Amino acid sequence: MALCAESAAALPSPRSLRARTGRGSEWAGGTAAGQQQLQLVVAFPYFGMRQGLVFTLLPHLYSPQLDNFRNINVYVPSSLKQNPISRAVNVLTINDGSVHYLQQLAYAGGLDHAMLTGAVPETIMIGVPQNGSETDCQRQYELTFSSSLTPSRCASGGTDFYLSFIRNTVVPAVLTALNIMPDSEVSMAGVSYGGLTACYAAAAMPEYF
Repeated sequence: MALCAESAAALPSPRSLRARTGRGSEWAGGTAAGQQQLQLVVAFPYFGMRQGLVFTLLPHLYSPQLDNFRNINVYVPSSLKQNPISRAVNVLTINDGSVHYLQQLAYAGGLDHAMLTGAVPETIMIGVPQNGSETDCQRQYELTFSSSLTPSRCASGGTDFYLSFIRNTVVPAVLTALNIMPDSEVSMAGVSYGGLTACYAAAAMPEYF
């Protein structure tokens, strides 16, 4: 007989358990001498690996919408790594999503722990970095949805192309690589320009984000 629980604390005391011996309606107590011994098996939902992983899944991915390349980084919870059966999960795309940023969100930010305890449903993060520094023109172009009214060193207003890249190139490639069902719910998050882009995405593509 095997009993499964999410933690050892959730299991009842062996003294309180009874197991059918197979002799008609006779029951054997779990502690009496000569009677059937009862074996408890604790099956943690994440087996041997409790922490999710952050890594570069798609190096040097080309964007036909923006005509540039970048690494695509992901956070994958331990449940998905250990149980790779195809299923739908929540997909959170992160603007400015470097490996370091995803690590901060997953570990220091508590997402990984919240998923382990069941407080948050199964979720992957897709990090889409803007190449270059904070002052790089690529970031301003991709994460602004309108052209500047004043003269600027950098072009702006490329968010629609960037969102098309996320929707039509990045997310399908990641879901295929991780064997995740394509009907997974997709959302977006970011800070600064990335936060504005996330708000714009929700307004411009409510059927997707």
